[in-house]
Amino acid sequence: MRKEIVILVIVIVIGLSFFPIINGSQNYENQILTQINQTHDKILVKEKNIGNIHVKYWIHVIDDVVIKNDYILLQLNPINNKIIKFEKKWIDTKDLEINTIKTNLNTIKTDENKVLWKEKVIYPEKNDLKNFYSIDKNQTFPLLCWEVRYNNGNTFLYNSDGKIIGKGLSAPNEGFSLSGYNDPSYPDPWISWRLNADTWFKKWCDITTSISLPTVQIISSYVSNPDMNIFYEIAHSVGLPTRFQANEEGVFYTADQIHEDMENRDPIRFAMLCSCEAMRDVGPGTISYEFRKGETQNTVTIGYIGMASCPGWSVSLEWQDYMFYIINSNYTIQDAFNLACAQYPIISDCVMFVGDQSLKIFDDGDNGDDDDDDVILPNVFITYPGENSVVNGNIKITGTAADLDGVISNVFIQIDNGDWEEASGTYSWEIIWDTNTVSDGLHTITAVAVNNNGLQSGCRYRNMYVVNDFLETNIITLDQALTNQEIIFESSTSGGIPPYNYTWDFDDGTISHDQNPIHIYKEEKKYHVQLTVTDYVNNIVNDTTDILVIETDNISPVIELIEPENALYIGNNKILPLSYIVAIGDITIQANVSDAGGSGLEKVEFYLDDILMETFTSSSNSYQWTWDTIAFFKHKITIKAYDHSGNINTIDIDIFKFG
Repeated sequence: MRKEIVILVIVIVIGLSFFPIINGSQNYENQILTQINQTHDKILVKEKNIGNIHVKYWIHVIDDVVIKNDYILLQLNPINNKIIKFEKKWIDTKDLEINTIKTNLNTIKTDENKVLWKEKVIYPEKNDLKNFYSIDKNQTFPLLCWEVRYNNGNTFLYNSDGKIIGKGLSAPNEGFSLSGYNDPSYPDPWISWRLNADTWFKKWCDITTSISLPTVQIISSYVSNPDMNIFYEIAHSVGLPTRFQANEEGVFYTADQIHEDMENRDPIRFAMLCSCEAMRDVGPGTISYEFRKGETQNTVTIGYIGMASCPGWSVSLEWQDYMFYIINSNYTIQDAFNLACAQYPIISDCVMFVGDQSLKIFDDGDNGDDDDDDVILPNVFITYPGENSVVNGNIKITGTAADLDGVISNVFIQIDNGDWEEASGTYSWEIIWDTNTVSDGLHTITAVAVNNNGLQSGCRYRNMYVVNDFLETNIITLDQALTNQEIIFESSTSGGIPPYNYTWDFDDGTISHDQNPIHIYKEEKKYHVQLTVTDYVNNIVNDTTDILVIETDNISPVIELIEPENALYIGNNKILPLSYIVAIGDITIQANVSDAGGSGLEKVEFYLDDILMETFTSSSNSYQWTWDTIAFFKHKITIKAYDHSGNINTIDIDIFKFG
């Protein structure tokens, strides 16, 4: 019934409603699953593993009518079933009067042998059609109609009389974007560029896939697919226009592989090549040439030249988004490229266009609709903060806006589901936000631009993590220990964005990822132990400690009596010195205990007339016990200290007690 569904392999940032997964909390996961379960009129149309992500995708169907562009996307870790991402776009249909208008939609006759799928659909607003269809301007919305996709790729909309009221433009079937490997500390720094491309590809393609660090085999599988006609890469080329880096250092997808993968398919319609030297040369044997198969008709490549040393790299993301906005406004790709370079001239010497100068992303369709009915909406873009960045304190949210058919009059910003606030400026705008007004965790900025005609851009979203409670960790363990002794290492960690990952380096060639590991040293030495804690958003903090490990401990603990002295005590207060201890009322016995042998104290005990009264196992230098029971005449107090090697020391104290 349904055409292939847009599936993304990694988190999407712009143009979608987003429910944040904060702190990996089970509570939030339960809320999401409950929300999905309580959502009515949904049909699961896709469930599969894509890479290392399990994807479930629902559409909105009331009776047999599909609500176009409504969906639920759930991404899960297939190993532990934890939620990675949740998106939901679901309109309230109570005002659409579906049951009333659907009775007027008669069944239409089609040659079923030529039909891929046929379904009743409702388009709530005209903008839901704009990117794919040319529509009879006399239609009213919400529009209920038949949508039919034929084997030849053509799509038509029919009314109840079987009359064509809309025609799908000839669009590429699939789009693919990837970002390649950088280095171990930051393997995918270009995620914002890739996801920006994927956001626009979603407007142009039936299916889009966006992958971080794909293998050569995965890239090859997409390039060889004849339905994949829009391609984007951003990766290292290491100085050559004949390759770009894939999933790890030194592993490249090459022009020779492109040549082989393209052998049984047409040239790719549009390839954007953002490795630094991708289009330094565009002749035979280069990636630009092979994606085009040497053609310059019905195919285009745009790419970087010397971007590593280009001063325009700082605006490359804004340039890219602006160019895609113009492409989306039905300009030729060549015109969009030139206009974007004119808007950001600092980058113009470091980018190149090769191919069909008259090519558009969509072929123009002739449906009797005049050009004046086509509305070009404004565009808005968030330049700071970056996607999934960590912010704190007061920050300045900045961005740009553009309009090819009007004048930008306002830009409005919303944090999560809060109030809309107007930003300062229009084409370049900013707004100050105090992050202390929200809790630490994942939050979403939404930006909207409005022009002088009252037309509003689509919403742009930017996810970021607020961390005002900074990540801290401390090691709790012994200062000294014996060989072959079990030593407990504890981590006291707070702040940042849980959950935490722990890495203990015990300085003997072994590591542990437990939060509170137990470790045994085999050799006598002073060890330098380091703990590294990483939180959910890759904040990193370290703590270190030294622990002296010795072979044997034959030395007993040392006990030093602090109180009482030889004196008269009344109510635990020293009154006058004597040659022995006399206590009237309660009396506190206090002693300092230390381990001289290095194995550490195990426990300290207090006895009254050989009867155990109290045991202390906590690590401390000072221990005390208060004798608060009534007694008379002479009694013996005993203090015993034990170390971890079994050595014991004992002292006895005689006290004359009255009361």
